[in-house]
Amino acid sequence: LGTFKPQIERWASEKTGREIAINGNLQINIAAQSSVVAEDIYISNADWADDPEMISVGRIEVQLQLSSLWSGPIVIDLIDLDDARVSLAKPETGDPNWVLLEAPADVAPKPAKQKKGVLLKQIDIDNVSLVYDEPNRAEPLRLFVKRFEQQHREDDFLQVSIEGELNERVVKLDGEIGTWSGLLGRKDVQFDLGARLDEFTLSASGYIDDLVRPGRPRIEFTAAAPDVNDVLRVLGVKQEGKGDIDLVGTVTPEEDGPVVFDVSGGVGRLDIEAVGKFSDLRDLQDVDIKLLATGEDVRPILEAFGLEQTRPSPFMMNVNAARQGST
Repeated sequence: LGTFKPQIERWASEKTGREIAINGNLQINIAAQSSVVAEDIYISNADWADDPEMISVGRIEVQLQLSSLWSGPIVIDLIDLDDARVSLAKPETGDPNWVLLEAPADVAPKPAKQKKGVLLKQIDIDNVSLVYDEPNRAEPLRLFVKRFEQQHREDDFLQVSIEGELNERVVKLDGEIGTWSGLLGRKDVQFDLGARLDEFTLSASGYIDDLVRPGRPRIEFTAAAPDVNDVLRVLGVKQEGKGDIDLVGTVTPEEDGPVVFDVSGGVGRLDIEAVGKFSDLRDLQDVDIKLLATGEDVRPILEAFGLEQTRPSPFMMNVNAARQGST
């Protein structure tokens, strides 16, 4: 079917209103395990954009089990993507560049169909860059994915590994999450993940009973960084801080009892101690919280919430709150 490349390019360009070209090889194999391989793909940008190219792809290969399109869930055995570039932008007025042809106003929306779900057995992505810009950003967001790998294991868990850069800061993520059946149903999901942004590290593990409306999750986490400014820069806080980050926390549902949480440590010169318990995150009928926070300078906290103060001011916050029942 690769011989129909000119017709495919013309059809895709007409449907999107953008120039779409496959300047390299195109192979389409329809079988029990179907596959598509395309090289040197080009998608033009919106007319108003400075960059004439919105998407370019060096090579992409997709393999899927054809019968799963009808039986569900859709099983994609492989997505292999190499050397891609994506440029996303929003103008001051009008639609962002990823909005293609507008839907006709007189066409009624189709009724929602029951989702079959998609199982991605293996993903291999190398050398992909994404740039996002909009008028209110001080600088564009630049994400470079050097390597992204995902494997669906025999125990139904997803093994994930990511390595790249976010605005020239090192980004890494490794771990597991699952089961896939739990993710598909959005219930009973377990995870064990470790992430790094420059020198800031975060590790978290636990269980979430409901991804949409969690009630009694179980979570353990640690966060650490030798310099609090690594995180302040990511949050867009201009005020320089001092000190490191060293936080630990747990959320633990007791058997036939409340959910207990405990967070302690420091963020720069801010010391935090928070303990408490609640019956269920869904209703929060029985809540008991104690929070103590002290620091030498309140300015970084105020700036994170859009407030300004010129002089450094030490502070202490002591909160005790309780609620019984629904009122």
